[in-house]
This record gives sequence, structure tokens and C-alpha cells, in this order.
Amino acid sequence: MKDGRGNNLFAITIKNPWAYFILEGIKPVENRSWQCGFRGVLLIHASKQFDDDWQKGLGQEALHMARKKLAMLNIARSGHSPWVYSAVIGAVIITGSDQYYLSDWCQVGQNYIWFSNPIKFKNPIPCKGKQRIFHPEIELQQISTEDRISLNNLYDYSISLGLQSFEISDFKTTDSRFKEI
Repeated sequence: MKDGRGNNLFAITIKNPWAYFILEGIKPVENRSWQCGFRGVLLIHASKQFDDDWQKGLGQEALHMARKKLAMLNIARSGHSPWVYSAVIGAVIITGSDQYYLSDWCQVGQNYIWFSNPIKFKNPIPCKGKQRIFHPEIELQQISTEDRISLNNLYDYSISLGLQSFEISDFKTTDSRFKEI
């Protein structure tokens, strides 16, 4: 799918609470077993699953930040959940990818995808996710006007940094083993 200005839209599926932490700006990196050659604007798709082991392997500072953010939500007291599942919930700019351990959010032995400028959509867009980077099956009209303006501003900033979204064969696949998540 393309946005209103002809840009291809790309997404990555991430389990909560990770997707939430990324869009709140406290988690600047995603850990993956594969290298990412993508740069530019990327939609964040919240998986249909929650990572129950999310605290495992986090550094002390990252764990403290995450727990503090969750406590601010008052999840236990309010009785409601902030988690949105199986939907595009925001966007980021991918600024780089490497294997160097630079953050408490990094897991040793993984490839790190570095994010900046997260925006959380006011209106999540339901759709199926996939493994790796993919083209989400959504229509431009599904993105609210307010969220579309934020997304266009993110594209403009990404282009000003020389990070116009582009495809690299590293993440394009027709392999049927990559199931929907």
C-alpha cells in the first residue's frame, strides 16, 4: 500500500509490551535474529500476542524504565489494559542496524534495529501482521486525518535526514514458512 504521496508503507510486527515501549520513546532498539537493511519510516504493528517473558534478559536501567512506565499506567488499579493487538499502532524512523551492544535494551547475540522519532497513532488500524518487514494490508482511508498528518511529517523528516524508505532484498520474501502473527 502507498500513502497519499506515493510512498510505500512498510511495517514490522512487535509483541506488546515492546511495541508500546517503542512508541512511548523509552525503547530505542528492537532485537532480531536477522540483519535489517531497511532505513526510513516504518509502521509499528502490535502482534496478537503479549510477551509474558518481557522482563527476561533486560538490563537494570531498561527494566527500571519499563516498570516505571507501566506503573504510571495504573494497569492493576484501573482495570483496563493499554494493549492493542493485531493493529498498526504507530510509526518510527529506522536510522540504523548493527550488532554492537550499546543499550540495556539490547540482547547479546542479536541484531539491533535502531529507532527514532516514534509517533503513536490516536486510532489504531486493525490488520494482520507478518514476520520480518512487510507491506501491511491497509488502505490510506483507514488512517485518520490526524494520524496521516503525523505520518507525513515523519516522512518529511526522514527524507531530510537522507533516510527515504526503500526496499532491500534482505527483507523481501515469498517464503510460505513466514506465517502471519
